[in-house]
Amino acid sequence: MSDFYFLSGQIRALEGKMFSRQQLDRMIAASTPEKAFGVLTELQYAQFIDADLKATDFDQVLEQGLQETKRFIEEGATGRHSIAFFWLQYDLNNLKRALKEVLVEGNPALPVLQSQTQEGYLFFGSYTPAELLEIITTGDEEQKLPKPWHAVVRRALRGGYESFYDAELALEQAYFALLQQLAKRSGDATLREVYALLVTSYQLRVTARSVLLRHRAPEGREILPTKDRSLYLQCETPQQLQLLLERAGYADALESWAMLSPYEQAQQLDRATDARYMQTLHEADQGAIGGAIIPLWYFEKRLRNSRLIRAIMLAKFQGMASEDIYTLLDTVS
Repeated sequence: MSDFYFLSGQIRALEGKMFSRQQLDRMIAASTPEKAFGVLTELQYAQFIDADLKATDFDQVLEQGLQETKRFIEEGATGRHSIAFFWLQYDLNNLKRALKEVLVEGNPALPVLQSQTQEGYLFFGSYTPAELLEIITTGDEEQKLPKPWHAVVRRALRGGYESFYDAELALEQAYFALLQQLAKRSGDATLREVYALLVTSYQLRVTARSVLLRHRAPEGREILPTKDRSLYLQCETPQQLQLLLERAGYADALESWAMLSPYEQAQQLDRATDARYMQTLHEADQGAIGGAIIPLWYFEKRLRNSRLIRAIMLAKFQGMASEDIYTLLDTVS
C-alpha cells in the first residue's frame, strides 16, 4: 500500500488555509467584484496575484492555483502508480473531446450526442489536448494510450461505432476497467471502495438517462459486475428506476421527483451521486494518517472551492443580489 505519509502531513498543514465559509460570506457581501476578488489574497491564491492583475483575471488565478495543487500532489507522490487514479477522469474527458474533433471533422454526417461530462478540455490530465490530438491523428495511440483506450480509439477511427455517442460509452467503460486496475494495484482498501462507488454512480446515471431521456445505454448496461445487476438490466420504466434508486440508497433524490421534468430528474440524480461521492471522501479522510484518500480529498476540495469562487465572481460581475448568489451556489458541485 502506498502510505503517502509525508505528503499527507504537508496537506494537513495546508488545510487551515483553505477557502472558509466566513470568506465565502465576505465575498458574497462585497460591494464590488474588486473587493470580492481581494479575498483571494488571504488564500493560497495570493502567490499568483500581483498589482497588475484585475478582478477580471480571476479565472487565471484559479487555474494557476489548481495547477500548483496538482504539481504539489504529483511531486509528493512520485513513484506511486495509484496517483493516476486522481487524473484519469480528466484524461477520459479530454480523450473524448479530442476524438470528437477528429471524427466529426473527418465525417460531418456522423451522429453526435454530447455526453454530460464533455464541456471542453480540462487541464488536469496526463496529456495535453495537443498531445491527444497528435496521438489520434498520427495513429500512435498504441504506444501512448493505455490498452483499453487504444482499442476503442482504433475501432472508432475505423468507423466501428454507429455514432460518436457509442464511442463515448466505450471510452467510459474502458475508463472503469483502468480504474479497477489502479485500485487493485494500489493495495488501498479505501480506493477500492471509491472505485465501487464510482461504478455504482455511473450505472445509475446511465440507466436513468436510458429510462428518462431515452439515451441508449451500454450494451447490457454492464460495465463491471455490480450489486443488483438484475435490476439494472430490467430497469425500463420510471417506476423500476425509482425502485433501483431506493435500493441504492438514493431515496432522498426522489423528493419532489413527480414534480420535475425527466431532464430535471436526471440532473437531481447527478447532484445526489456527486454529493454521495464527496461525502464518502470526507468520511474516509476523517482520522486518516496516510493513504491516497488524503491527497484525493484535498484536490477535490480545492477543485470545488475554485468552482464556488468562480460562480461568486461571475455573479458579482452580473450584479446579482446576495440571496440569489447563495441560491446559485446550491447548484455548484
